Amino acid sequence: STLQSFFGNHYFVVMFKIGMRIRTALTSAIYRKSLKLSNSARRDTTTGEIVNLMSADVQRVYSVMPYMHNVWADPMIILLCMYFLWMELGPSVLAGVGVLLLMIPFNGFIASYQGRFQKAQMERKDERIKVTNELLNGIRVIKLYGWEMPFIDKVYCIRNREIGQLEKIAYLNCCSYVLWTAAPFIVSLVTFAVYVLSSSEHVLDAKKAFVALSLFDLLRLP
Repeated sequence: STLQSFFGNHYFVVMFKIGMRIRTALTSAIYRKSLKLSNSARRDTTTGEIVNLMSADVQRVYSVMPYMHNVWADPMIILLCMYFLWMELGPSVLAGVGVLLLMIPFNGFIASYQGRFQKAQMERKDERIKVTNELLNGIRVIKLYGWEMPFIDKVYCIRNREIGQLEKIAYLNCCSYVLWTAAPFIVSLVTFAVYVLSSSEHVLDAKKAFVALSLFDLLRLP
């Protein structure tokens, strides 16, 4: 990432260690809280929800830690890249920046649907863990009455609905990856086209092209 190129691998090692400590503390706090739940709280909270809090949700907090400094670093990187691009290509750089700005609504649209599908997937996961927990707790009764197949079918049905949500998330991730990968190419193509066509005096040589491509690539992540 951009921050890694600026600060090196040591920064990410430190941030991952901090994230690991936070993850351990959160997991411990959730576990202690689950042991002290009142009867009314236990009726409203399933075992699946608690397990998801301790695994998936805490993991997301851990995963975001190395990128916390992007909040202040990204605007600085954007300003510096814009300045150097302006020095190389002049006002033509605004065309490429305009393309980047146009991609923001597309990414926002994809992210909003990803959030919806992930919420539905987590609900299915909660339900599946709850049913599996009930199956294991009552395994003697289930074996006694021969109810294995109905319970297995129920778990499979919930799992299939969960997989359906995961497939939708995977399709959206593919679209997001294609946009992210194609962004430097589209932006550089538009910028160079505007630069060359705006004036007969503008000559696109290797020096300008490679410097601009490097700067546009730095702009992609911020």
